[in-house]
Amino acid sequence: MQIRQQRVPGMIPIMCRWVWPFMVIAALVPGVAPATGYPDAALMATYSWLQGQQRSGTLQIIDVREPNQFALLHIPHAVNVPFSELRTPDNGPLTAADYARVFGDHGIHPGGVIVVYGDPGSFDVTYTLWALNYVGFDNARVYFGGIQDWIGHGGAAARGGGATAHGSFQFTQDPSVRETTGALVQALKTGSVVPVDARTSAEFNGTDIRALRGGHIPGAVNIDYTQVYRSGNPQTGRLKDPDALKKVFRNLDPNAHYVSYCQTGVRASMLYFTMRLMGFRHVALYPDSWQVWGSTSGLPTADTSYIDIPRITGAVSANAGRVDALESLVGNMVAKQDKGGGSASAVRPGLVYGAYIVAGLALLLGVAGLARRPGS
Repeated sequence: MQIRQQRVPGMIPIMCRWVWPFMVIAALVPGVAPATGYPDAALMATYSWLQGQQRSGTLQIIDVREPNQFALLHIPHAVNVPFSELRTPDNGPLTAADYARVFGDHGIHPGGVIVVYGDPGSFDVTYTLWALNYVGFDNARVYFGGIQDWIGHGGAAARGGGATAHGSFQFTQDPSVRETTGALVQALKTGSVVPVDARTSAEFNGTDIRALRGGHIPGAVNIDYTQVYRSGNPQTGRLKDPDALKKVFRNLDPNAHYVSYCQTGVRASMLYFTMRLMGFRHVALYPDSWQVWGSTSGLPTADTSYIDIPRITGAVSANAGRVDALESLVGNMVAKQDKGGGSASAVRPGLVYGAYIVAGLALLLGVAGLARRPGS
């Protein structure tokens, strides 16, 4: 499919129907400040840097959004590698060979600089950066402002699916950026690593249970990933400035070894990225994260909590009793109507259906909050 390009001026109204929604968004999302002041600013790409590098001919740009979003509008010459392809069907990590296969299938190859972008501030982007690092792409950057920042600065826009040069490459796996469960167990015994938990405080202290157990890995430090965003709000799509990030990580020794984790390893990739950005040299990601650790018996946990099975069972039993009571009530009402000579056929279905609806709602409300659905 041929790619069409169009110059999109900063805030000038655009009549093309496929561009103006993005212009509105761009107007609402402030431009990302230049990546200056960060100890490892080479991990960040800015609009001006990216625009200049496009002329080099060696730059590879990855758009991690879904194909329908990519086809609507993207940076010229970008390759679409949907984030969903970098996860297993049950939302787990891939092997190094599979990551390499996905990148190769989309025409990504060793050599030159790779820039990853998507929606502003998305952790899909930082996870993709980590996956690239894992298979040997060290010269990779994140364009944190994403497509909105590009358009907001007046960058040219392309539409359509584009052409992909399928291929493969001999990758070099970098085990230093990926922690396994077994290796983490051993590292905890020797005290050679500090786990950094990117989840919420409720998940960390075990009140929000998203696996067979709640709690956290012993010795972990809790830094909710949202703390790296301005105003603590991912919706801003903007990282805190260097001085503010220093405060976020002020209690961490820059020379220690860290392993970031969350529920599924995706949120934790934001800490993997920002800690490296701030000069932490020994940072790895534990992609299996709490969904594996918290559900594997025998692994140590702190602030351990469990799903209250007796409480759930009691709630279900109590609501089952209410269902029986409602059915009995409906039966008595219908019997009285029959005895009085009324038209039971006109009333009975409505009463029965109503009873089951009420009973179903009661059952749902009765068990709500007792078990929580796993998140990222």
